[in-house]
Amino acid sequence: MRWVVDASVALKWIVMEDGREEARRFLLANGELIAPEFLMVEVANALRTKVARGQFAVQKGVSALEAVQTAIVSFVPDRQLVPEAFSLASRPQHSVYDCLYLACAIRHDATVMTADTRLVDKLASHPERDRVRALS
Repeated sequence: MRWVVDASVALKWIVMEDGREEARRFLLANGELIAPEFLMVEVANALRTKVARGQFAVQKGVSALEAVQTAIVSFVPDRQLVPEAFSLASRPQHSVYDCLYLACAIRHDATVMTADTRLVDKLASHPERDRVRALS
């Protein structure tokens, strides 16, 4: 099975937080992980916030970003996904950012793995709801 990983899962690979063990088991069990390029921006921004709060060292953040980039087999250019993500976002009233992951899954016949329960809940009545799975 092909999986699209979102930033909520990728962060758990590199940061000590709830769900880390589940995320790491998922990473080890699945080799064909893809993501929109935007994943790296989201992860970098989350790490920057942790650095600003004194929870993470800058150099450790750089290494963490490299680890995430290495774990993903293929990054899909965002420009290929934006029109579909925009269309998808209008239906569940969710952000285009989150719908980039869903658009990626649709385009590549994959399933999104997320730790974002709000995303899962919002897509519960969406026709593509089966393409999104909660980590826990």
